[in-house]
Amino acid sequence: KTVLYVGRLSYNDKRVDRLLRIWAMVSVEHPDWTLKIVGDGPERASLEDMAVRLGITDTLKFCGYTADPSPYYAEASILCLTSEFEGWPLVLVEAQAAGVWPVAFGCSAGIRELIGDGGTRGSVVTPYSENEYAATLSGLMSDPERIAALRPAMIESTHRYAPEVIAGKWKDLFEE
Repeated sequence: KTVLYVGRLSYNDKRVDRLLRIWAMVSVEHPDWTLKIVGDGPERASLEDMAVRLGITDTLKFCGYTADPSPYYAEASILCLTSEFEGWPLVLVEAQAAGVWPVAFGCSAGIRELIGDGGTRGSVVTPYSENEYAATLSGLMSDPERIAALRPAMIESTHRYAPEVIAGKWKDLFEE
């Protein structure tokens, strides 16, 4: 019963402030869940103050920066990404490979490609509807069996990014 954010704490691009507002909406319904924010950056103090103002400090933990977030992925069920923009966010593939269901605003072609639109590799939310995001997140938190059932196919989907697969595609491209 852990929701995770992994990344830099910066306003202009990552917009973790959105995640805190979303968490304030869903944590009331799911007080036995915890949001762990793994990362650091210039907005950390502001975000910690915001968490106090929103009254969510009992279900929220700022974990700081780590070079190896794998222990956090191992204990999480859901990963949240609330960025203003992203290119090809590696955090989504890391989460999928670890069996952690990603939820992200569909703010880029990269996110839509990584998660897809079939609902088998994660959830894409309309940018930047915090209410829709909260409803999606709450629905997932209410139905962990759904995530468990989809987890094997989601993990399998990450094999398309294995080094040997990508190297083969590069080789084919160069030969073409």
